[in-house]
Amino acid sequence: MCQRARDTKRFLRRGFPMEESPIPALLVVLLACFASSCTHGSDTRPPIWSYLSAAITEPNCATSGCHDQATAASGLDFSTPDRGYTSLTGSWLWIANFQSNTEHACVSNGGPSSCLKTSRSLVIPFDPAQSRLLQLLRGTAKPAMPPDRSLPTDDVALIEAWILNGATDDRAGSPAPSPTSPDGAQDGGHQ
Repeated sequence: MCQRARDTKRFLRRGFPMEESPIPALLVVLLACFASSCTHGSDTRPPIWSYLSAAITEPNCATSGCHDQATAASGLDFSTPDRGYTSLTGSWLWIANFQSNTEHACVSNGGPSSCLKTSRSLVIPFDPAQSRLLQLLRGTAKPAMPPDRSLPTDDVALIEAWILNGATDDRAGSPAPSPTSPDGAQDGGHQ
């Protein structure tokens, strides 16, 4: 039973006796529940990236010291829709290369070279169960995100619906991108 229905029922008990009420209490409770739209599963928010970025990731994740542009903890920046989408769907990391060969996107400063490699995306389009983002948000993978408090269940469900629908960027109408390096170069198949 939703909170509004419980409050209405409580009011009916205190406000006027049930035997004096011309309407049965159950009918009043149901009407109050439907009138306030407190039925479960009635989230009318759109599961689209432009909404998720503005309403969920930017205010909850792009905070100072976390995934803002200045800090970009774990290389993730949710400060803008573009940066957030790239962070979730095209993750990259630097890996030490102890071999003498030079690969695509490798740099050396006199010691072992470091190479930019793709890592597994946090979001796997159409597959919420394999998307690490949901595991982090639900706390089934460590570290749980956000670290200080959980997102509301409805927000996580909305993100799950976006992933299930293909995790597209509705601003451009494009599917999840193939991995590109931060400078825009294609990966070239190196893993």
